[in-house]
Amino acid sequence: MRFPLGAEETRETFAGLETWQIVLWYGLIGLSVAIFFYGVARLALKYRRGRTKAPVGKPIERAMRDFRINLIFEGSSEIMRLFIAREAVDHHFKLAFNIVNPESTFKEKLAAMKNATPFYLTWYPSRWLNAARFRRYGEFGKLARHVRYIERTTRHLGRSIFHAMVRFGPKLERKQMVLFRAVDIGAELYAMSASCARAQMLAKQGRPEAITLADAFCLEARDRIKVHFDSLFGPNDPALYKVAMEVLRGEHAWLEQGIVPSLAHSDKAKRRPTGSGGAVLDAHSVTAKVGATQ
Repeated sequence: MRFPLGAEETRETFAGLETWQIVLWYGLIGLSVAIFFYGVARLALKYRRGRTKAPVGKPIERAMRDFRINLIFEGSSEIMRLFIAREAVDHHFKLAFNIVNPESTFKEKLAAMKNATPFYLTWYPSRWLNAARFRRYGEFGKLARHVRYIERTTRHLGRSIFHAMVRFGPKLERKQMVLFRAVDIGAELYAMSASCARAQMLAKQGRPEAITLADAFCLEARDRIKVHFDSLFGPNDPALYKVAMEVLRGEHAWLEQGIVPSLAHSDKAKRRPTGSGGAVLDAHSVTAKVGATQ
């Protein structure tokens, strides 16, 4: 993938941004690219298998495996999402953490309110009403509606993260699914903005077809964003968390019956002799022990 920004253009782009904003920018780039490329490779492999009877070529299989590795280790892993989420809420926690922290003293709450009030008196209303809301972005042509949507939804996401902090307080850092959904919304908005900017540039260079592709991508991204917003606070998260803890305690190990050999079977397994007089473990016993310890 070739990025249109050179060294000089990159300096101009990030000029005036704070360090945390640049870090957040690059985090979203890694997240979006990893998700996008894995999706493309997966669909390409599916198309190849569905359209031809010949064996699938090794290059596309290898590409899919490689992009899957990037998805896990460099892109959208839980650690990357938590890192982005931390950067997104860090400023709020620095200003208002003692306000929502039940362990803070009354004096600490008053001091935090004194520091946070000037910022939130201007920041929070601007998440609802902003001069940019009335901008039409006509220079983007067919994509202008998507750019307006990005501007509106970015402010909506800012409000939602603030509401989550007020609602959950210090417990927000443990509400990983809420944070992950917020990060996914941010990644979708970044991908939309990058697609619109890139398509406009290509259209000016004689590639108007790029506008059609960007429009289709943004339509799908808007649907995904709506799903994330509808379930942002996860009404089912407590029940899912409870079941996850039961699984870790082994309360649902009965589901393994008939699938994974029992531990008792592995203990009774004998070593079978080899021709050289040595011994090797029975395959079933190895499988049982691995399954029981994971």
